[in-house]
Order: sequence, then C-alpha cells, then structure tokens
Amino acid sequence: MSGLITGVAEGHTRGMVRRVTSAEFVGRAAELAAIRTATEAAADGDGRIVLVAGDAGIGKTRLVQAACAQAAHD
Repeated sequence: MSGLITGVAEGHTRGMVRRVTSAEFVGRAAELAAIRTATEAAADGDGRIVLVAGDAGIGKTRLVQAACAQAAHD
C-alpha cells in the first residue's frame, strides 16, 4: 500500500498513517492565554466556561492537555 510509513506492517495500521508528534507545543499562545485567563478567573471565584471546538485532528486535545499542565504548574 503506498502512502503508509515504511517499516510498518500493512495490517497493523489498518490503512491509517501513523502520526508524528512532538513534546513541544507550538502556535497556540493566544489560545493558551485565553484558557489561562479563564482558569485564573475561575480560581478567583468567577465561574467560566471554555469551549474548545474545531475539526478532527486540529489539536483540541493537545491544547487542553497543555492548558491543564500549565494550570497544574501554576
């Protein structure tokens, strides 16, 4: 099957290409800042709702993971 990463058994991926990920989070500073502002306000007693929406694969889960890690660090 063309298009699959070489060295991966054809049946293993079921036709899906393996994703390449990085530990570094790039290009979402504004979104992280907005979530941080909301979490800080919530911590001060001002309730907030944050909606993270977008197409599949755009990085919603990764954004929330980064925001949670940032909140835990603060």
